[in-house]
Amino acid sequence: MNIRFNCKDVMNICNYESEMVKNIGFEASKILKRRLFQLSAADNLSLFAPEGSPPEKCTEVSISNKKIFQININRYLNLFFYPLNGKKHEDTDKFVWDTVSEVCIHAVEKFND
Repeated sequence: MNIRFNCKDVMNICNYESEMVKNIGFEASKILKRRLFQLSAADNLSLFAPEGSPPEKCTEVSISNKKIFQININRYLNLFFYPLNGKKHEDTDKFVWDTVSEVCIHAVEKFND
Protein backbone atom coordinates (compact mmCIF):
# COMPACT_ATOMS: atom_id res chain seq x y z
CA MET A 1 0.00 0.00 0.00
CA ASN A 2 1.23 3.50 -0.72
CA ILE A 3 1.63 5.69 2.35
CA ARG A 4 1.76 9.47 2.39
CA PHE A 5 1.85 11.89 5.30
CA ASN A 6 -0.41 14.75 6.34
CA CYS A 7 2.49 17.02 7.32
CA LYS A 8 6.24 17.06 7.83
CA ASP A 9 5.97 16.50 11.60
CA VAL A 10 3.96 13.30 11.13
CA MET A 11 6.36 12.16 8.41
CA ASN A 12 9.36 12.71 10.72
CA ILE A 13 7.75 10.79 13.59
CA CYS A 14 6.93 7.87 11.30
CA ASN A 15 10.20 7.78 9.33
CA TYR A 16 12.92 8.62 11.85
CA GLU A 17 13.41 6.37 14.84
CA SER A 18 14.95 9.13 16.97
CA GLU A 19 11.88 11.35 16.42
CA MET A 20 9.56 8.43 17.02
CA VAL A 21 11.19 7.51 20.34
CA LYS A 22 11.37 11.15 21.44
CA ASN A 23 7.66 11.71 20.74
CA ILE A 24 6.02 8.43 21.75
CA GLY A 25 8.60 6.37 23.65
CA PHE A 26 10.59 3.25 22.91
CA GLU A 27 7.90 0.58 23.41
CA ALA A 28 5.24 2.44 21.41
CA SER A 29 7.84 3.07 18.68
CA LYS A 30 8.37 -0.66 18.20
CA ILE A 31 4.63 -1.18 17.73
CA LEU A 32 4.22 1.85 15.44
CA LYS A 33 7.09 0.67 13.20
CA ARG A 34 5.46 -2.76 12.97
CA ARG A 35 2.05 -1.27 12.09
CA LEU A 36 3.58 1.01 9.42
CA PHE A 37 5.48 -1.94 7.93
CA GLN A 38 2.32 -4.07 7.90
CA LEU A 39 0.37 -1.23 6.30
CA SER A 40 2.96 -0.68 3.56
CA ALA A 41 3.27 -4.43 2.88
CA ALA A 42 -0.47 -4.94 2.34
CA ASP A 43 -1.86 -4.49 -1.17
CA ASN A 44 -5.07 -3.03 0.25
CA LEU A 45 -6.67 -2.21 3.58
CA SER A 46 -8.60 -5.47 3.87
CA LEU A 47 -5.33 -7.43 3.75
CA PHE A 48 -3.81 -5.23 6.45
CA ALA A 49 -6.50 -5.63 9.08
CA PRO A 50 -9.99 -6.83 8.34
CA GLU A 51 -12.42 -4.65 10.25
CA GLY A 52 -12.52 -5.44 13.95
CA SER A 53 -9.73 -8.01 13.85
CA PRO A 54 -7.23 -8.12 16.70
CA PRO A 55 -4.45 -7.24 17.28
CA GLU A 56 -4.45 -4.52 14.59
CA LYS A 57 -8.04 -3.53 15.25
CA CYS A 58 -8.74 -0.95 12.61
CA THR A 59 -11.93 1.07 12.83
CA GLU A 60 -13.48 3.69 10.60
CA VAL A 61 -14.51 6.86 12.43
CA SER A 62 -15.84 10.26 11.34
CA ILE A 63 -13.96 13.37 12.40
CA SER A 64 -15.22 16.72 11.09
CA ASN A 65 -17.33 14.89 8.45
CA LYS A 66 -14.23 13.08 7.15
CA LYS A 67 -13.82 9.31 7.22
CA ILE A 68 -10.65 8.44 9.11
CA PHE A 69 -9.30 5.06 10.16
CA GLN A 70 -7.94 4.52 13.64
CA ILE A 71 -5.53 1.87 14.92
CA ASN A 72 -4.56 1.48 18.56
CA ILE A 73 -0.79 1.55 19.06
CA ASN A 74 -1.07 0.94 22.79
CA ARG A 75 -3.41 1.96 25.62
CA TYR A 76 -2.45 5.61 25.18
CA LEU A 77 -1.78 6.13 21.47
CA ASN A 78 -3.69 5.89 18.19
CA LEU A 79 -2.56 6.03 14.58
CA PHE A 80 -5.03 7.95 12.41
CA PHE A 81 -5.03 7.76 8.61
CA TYR A 82 -7.44 8.35 5.78
CA PRO A 83 -7.81 6.75 2.36
CA LEU A 84 -6.63 8.60 -0.73
CA ASN A 85 -8.49 6.23 -3.05
CA GLY A 86 -11.12 3.54 -2.85
CA LYS A 87 -14.85 3.13 -3.28
CA LYS A 88 -17.58 3.67 -0.71
CA HIS A 89 -20.66 1.61 -0.02
CA GLU A 90 -23.62 3.58 -1.35
CA ASP A 91 -25.90 2.74 1.56
CA THR A 92 -23.49 3.23 4.49
CA ASP A 93 -20.91 5.74 3.14
CA LYS A 94 -18.16 3.48 4.51
CA PHE A 95 -15.19 2.47 2.41
CA VAL A 96 -14.92 -0.87 0.65
CA TRP A 97 -11.71 -1.93 2.33
CA ASP A 98 -10.30 -4.01 -0.52
CA THR A 99 -10.43 -0.97 -2.85
CA VAL A 100 -8.24 1.22 -0.59
CA SER A 101 -4.61 0.96 -1.72
CA GLU A 102 -3.27 4.39 -0.81
CA VAL A 103 -3.51 6.15 2.55
CA CYS A 104 -2.34 9.34 4.21
CA ILE A 105 -1.14 9.19 7.82
CA HIS A 106 -3.01 11.98 9.58
CA ALA A 107 -1.63 11.78 13.12
CA VAL A 108 -0.11 9.72 15.89
CA GLU A 109 -1.93 11.02 18.94
CA LYS A 110 -2.41 10.32 22.62
CA PHE A 111 -5.83 9.58 24.00
CA ASN A 112 -7.46 12.51 25.74
CA ASP A 113 -8.08 11.54 29.35
